[in-house]
Amino acid sequence: MILHYLNLKGNNQNKEASILYSKIIKNVKDLTMNKNLLFNKEFNTSFELLTLHLFIIFFIFNSKSNIIKQELMNIFIEDLDISIRNTGIGDASIGKYVKKYVKKYYFRIKKLDKIFRSKDFSLFKSYIISINIHDKSQNLKFFAEYLYQFIDMNISNNKKYIITNYKFNNLN
Repeated sequence: MILHYLNLKGNNQNKEASILYSKIIKNVKDLTMNKNLLFNKEFNTSFELLTLHLFIIFFIFNSKSNIIKQELMNIFIEDLDISIRNTGIGDASIGKYVKKYVKKYYFRIKKLDKIFRSKDFSLFKSYIISINIHDKSQNLKFFAEYLYQFIDMNISNNKKYIITNYKFNNLN
């Protein structure tokens, strides 16, 4: 009886979403720890980088993957709740903060979608500068170019999961 439950398509997709989210989190940690990139070490930086990663996954998944996308969002919101609690926000106002960040997330996704549909790098560079996640503007230009090419490559090739195997180690 339990084996049948574990083999259901939805449960396999939930497991797949959990694995994918874990890999995305690892990539975000690798990015923030990269000494060449000089990211601000704060909650907002991790949030913005996670948003970029999730955007890629959502943009390249087809409509048949709605269960995985929904499960990724569920995991993201749960992780957001835990992360905000870890910053010291109390139970009484946690919902307000989670709601604020979820709205911020959807606003960012809408903006990124518009940027990549127009294929305008200058808009992306302005976007990266506006989210204020970086300490040095000279290195930021290189990072923005690199990330734009990476995202565009993923979107153009419509390759699933390529981001989970991608490393940002060759950024100088």
